[in-house]
Amino acid sequence: MKVFVATLLLATVAAHVASALPARQGDARSPVLEAQELERARRSPADGDSKQGRGGVRVDVREEDRVGVVAEVRGHGTVWRSDDGRSRVDARGEWSKVLDGPQWGKPRHGAGISFSHDFGDD
Repeated sequence: MKVFVATLLLATVAAHVASALPARQGDARSPVLEAQELERARRSPADGDSKQGRGGVRVDVREEDRVGVVAEVRGHGTVWRSDDGRSRVDARGEWSKVLDGPQWGKPRHGAGISFSHDFGDD
């Protein structure tokens, strides 16, 4: 099963890479990508932003004893932040499923939204 999951992940990555490659010349069905020179501007975080993350995503595939192969995706992030940075709204979501094993079944999922405000002294 581990080999199957690894092969599936590799095939997905290969499909995404292949779709980004330029088409063969003379193929009228898909446009040829042209090279463009890009310039990246260096940015620095605003005061106070360096400790506050914007969010993240975690993907995990593992094998658990007496359960089976479990796939899990979790994500979280700040949806809104006030101008003064003291209030914010955060969102999170998660999805998991036992892909193969004794506890194979329907996927589980969840989501949540939270609001927080810092009442600290100025």
